[in-house]
Amino acid sequence: MTSHHMRTVQEIDIAVPVQAFRFEYMVVGRSELSFIREFVLRLLKVGEMTADQVAKFLGLSEKDIRVAISQLSSMKEVAIGNDGRLSLTAESLKYFNGEDTRPKVRSTFERTHTFKFDLFNFDHIHSSQNTGNPLRAIKLIPDPAISSESTSHAKQAFLRSYLDVFEKELIKFDGINNLHDVELYKLSDIRKSKDHHVRITLRFNLDVERNTIERSCKHKLYDSFAIPSTVNEYLSVASEADNIQSIAKAMDLFEDGFSLDCLIPDGFDGTGYDLKLRSESSAKSRTEHFIGASTLSDNWEKIYKPIKSLVDKASSGKGDAPQVIWVAPSDRHWLQSETMFNRMRSLNNLVKDKHFSLMIPVDGTDDRDGVRNWRSQLGELKEQSEKFCSGFLDGVVELIIVPEQLAVVVYHLQRPNEAMTIPLGFITEDRSLVKKIKESYEAYLDGYSGDLERRMLGCL
Repeated sequence: MTSHHMRTVQEIDIAVPVQAFRFEYMVVGRSELSFIREFVLRLLKVGEMTADQVAKFLGLSEKDIRVAISQLSSMKEVAIGNDGRLSLTAESLKYFNGEDTRPKVRSTFERTHTFKFDLFNFDHIHSSQNTGNPLRAIKLIPDPAISSESTSHAKQAFLRSYLDVFEKELIKFDGINNLHDVELYKLSDIRKSKDHHVRITLRFNLDVERNTIERSCKHKLYDSFAIPSTVNEYLSVASEADNIQSIAKAMDLFEDGFSLDCLIPDGFDGTGYDLKLRSESSAKSRTEHFIGASTLSDNWEKIYKPIKSLVDKASSGKGDAPQVIWVAPSDRHWLQSETMFNRMRSLNNLVKDKHFSLMIPVDGTDDRDGVRNWRSQLGELKEQSEKFCSGFLDGVVELIIVPEQLAVVVYHLQRPNEAMTIPLGFITEDRSLVKKIKESYEAYLDGYSGDLERRMLGCL
């Protein structure tokens, strides 16, 4: 099989619904005996013996063997004949199972535990797996018919795989070293406890040779059919018409011939762009292009490092503290990633709150639902956020601006019949280009919308 060169261009989080259930159950198992008890019974299994013979064989004192025999006799495991010889009782003979030479007693254990299962495959979710709220993620919705009967489905899943659940959760039963010696005797009760979500990351990778987008996910939950199928349904509904003309207009405005050369009738020549990136990396320039979301590790390092350098200079008295303006695009998947949120938060912490502004597009002053959703998604960053009327460069561009220092431009390119945009763009320290980018954005904010309302709408 030919190996293709892949470039990750986008990461989004999927919130898989999970429910916790409280199980009350009883298991039975063959547990091992204490050392002396076991070996006395094993000797007597071979044949009848006197107490002295057993003591001599095990190296016990007269007192020790007398105590041991008394206990075994009281438990009706050893019978003492008229001639003083010891033998196994019918009860203790049952301790020996088939060819197993070690006696084990049948024990009963009553337990109560809480186990979690996802609501698509009803796979067991380990207790150590992080769970949380579904913010900043695609929230999957299970079939309502299945959700309403989740207790029944969880019961069946537990009955099928209780030994695996015990093993994964390291559940122990006294005297039983092998969980396969345990059988579920009774499931007394099962009750729904709490709702959770497990976050998994879905990657979108550009196959450079084929110029196609491939998906990948390393989480085991994505190995099943149900979850990828549900994600496909969501993304197919969410896909939009292409925005190639808007992207071309933005590239032309920012004099980005490097990227403009790679636009083709069906959207984007990923192969050509990759070749141009490789040749650019060997040339010194104040502008560097990249592909993929700005918050992917390699791209983020290129952005964060120079901003941190400016902060460090300001801290040592060699310049003013940098102001960072982050302008969000009108892309529905833009903040569906906890990694992205953490990047934004780290930049806010770096430059301090008063020097960080997050600009959020909304559909005018009456877009209460949009504002409410953004405030929920942004959490602690909502205090540093301002809203403006969407439509800057048709909403296809994301900006990070440090006035008079640097600018990051990210185009969110939508190809025909693809669910996810391809982010690509550049970071520049060319002062004249930084100024042009900032002025183009400010000129938009200073204008009026089609409804004759100011585009700058104030605090989120």
